[in-house]
Amino acid sequence: FYIICSLFAMDIIRAYLPQLLVALALIQLSGAFIRPASTTGASNISTTNLSFFKQLKLKIVSAGVGDYDVAAAKAALDDFIASSRDPPSVKMLTFQTCPFCVEARRYLDELDVPYVDKVIDRNDPLRLELGKEFGRTSMPAVFVNGKFIGGMNDGSPGLKNLDVKDLPR
Repeated sequence: FYIICSLFAMDIIRAYLPQLLVALALIQLSGAFIRPASTTGASNISTTNLSFFKQLKLKIVSAGVGDYDVAAAKAALDDFIASSRDPPSVKMLTFQTCPFCVEARRYLDELDVPYVDKVIDRNDPLRLELGKEFGRTSMPAVFVNGKFIGGMNDGSPGLKNLDVKDLPR
């Protein structure tokens, strides 16, 4: 019985070896970006409710950002979001050349909707704080009247899927 089970297990391992190696590499890679706790860095990311790949993406962004003033970055993100509430407005965090960001700008321009476009770089602490708060680091990050609606085509509901009458004029 044990010999049969061992042979069966070897067949399974042989058949799924490439997938097992990829999974092991991803697990090892995710651990490579974990840094010791720091009050100035991004090691305090709360990732308990995020998928493995979103956690991995946050760790990669964290590695790019490096040490930063967490409280100042959090306050800057909170201020940016709050400023879209009064007066009601559309605000976006974007990358300069991101195709979805360019499309979002073009879409709002075509609708004649005023907006504020804050261009950040890929290693900006705001991006990491956005990921910690909303579970996404992709751009654009669109806020309408203080509510995070997602990106251009994705999110809840996403800019493209938002009812046009809900956009401030």
